[in-house]
Amino acid sequence: MDLKRERLWLALQTITSGNRELLKLLRISSDPEEILDAPAPRWQAVGVGSRAVETRAGWRGRPWSEAGRQQEQLRRMEALTLAVDSADYPPLLREIADPPALLFVRGDPGCLRQAYMAVVGSRNSSLAGRRATAEICGELVAAGLGICSGLALGIDAAAHQATLAADGLTVAVMATGPDQLYPARHRGLAAEICRRGALLTEFPLGSPPIRERFPQRNRIISGLSLGVLVVEAAQRSGSLITARLALEQNREVFALPHSIYHFQGRGCNALLKDGAHLVQTSADILQQLDSMAGALRELQPRPQPQEVELSAVQKRILQSLGDAPLGLDELVAVCAVAAEDLLTQLTELQLQGLVENRDGRYCRG
Repeated sequence: MDLKRERLWLALQTITSGNRELLKLLRISSDPEEILDAPAPRWQAVGVGSRAVETRAGWRGRPWSEAGRQQEQLRRMEALTLAVDSADYPPLLREIADPPALLFVRGDPGCLRQAYMAVVGSRNSSLAGRRATAEICGELVAAGLGICSGLALGIDAAAHQATLAADGLTVAVMATGPDQLYPARHRGLAAEICRRGALLTEFPLGSPPIRERFPQRNRIISGLSLGVLVVEAAQRSGSLITARLALEQNREVFALPHSIYHFQGRGCNALLKDGAHLVQTSADILQQLDSMAGALRELQPRPQPQEVELSAVQKRILQSLGDAPLGLDELVAVCAVAAEDLLTQLTELQLQGLVENRDGRYCRG
């Protein structure tokens, strides 16, 4: 967005108590200047608190100056501001019930329009959990997906690191302001994510990592993604909060099974008992994500037609598909390709809009 509009949004954020009030004010207008100039009764009518209503009257004073200071700091950090109506705003995230009105991005904002899978889990992770995370994330990247997580210790870090090792896109959603980093030991990892993905937060500059902000940021992790994979989680954990939010957002929830004696896996087993998809390989995820991949395509702006370079297997798949949809087993037989490899290629073709999944059967897009 242009500098004036960004400063207006920052001034508005300075006046309000948080995202809920910002979303209420968007009922007045999508233009931040019109919102700021709206009379007090209009602010009161949408349910904004009295402190914000009183501050609004003098917004060209302290709030405007504070917004200018923040804007300069964001420029020094090479951080961008995205409003909910920005072209680069993540399309799936915009569809949730309470999307962040403002996002701060360090890295490439263009990568936020890609398809992501969220991978979360315990900070006190096991070696086996980190190994499974690395294997599955590498395979999902090979299938054309990015990986989204929360930059925490344990499984989150393993997911980001495995994605970077596979030359994939990864997004880290933070529970702090864009100028803060938690945990501090992940400074190097965060810098690498900035170079090859993005750090993302809705919290303004100076926001520290306090407890209540982590559940709030978890809705962004799930909202950005086609689904959420929980690798390891105790029965009371932030990962289960992310899974619950994913269900509320109509996302798919996946979990790795664990021994009943594995304390950090009891949350995963509880998710499976409640109906989460059991995951042993990436193929278990890719097959379930077909419908969500289609939903993401519908939210993306229509690209200009261009020549798409296809692999030999992808060309074989397209040649095999006619007007009548074919099931996975039929395609395996016709294309002479292993089911797991076929699912990977089908997912890529769906993300390109060349293939559609209709109740588990495939046809040309």
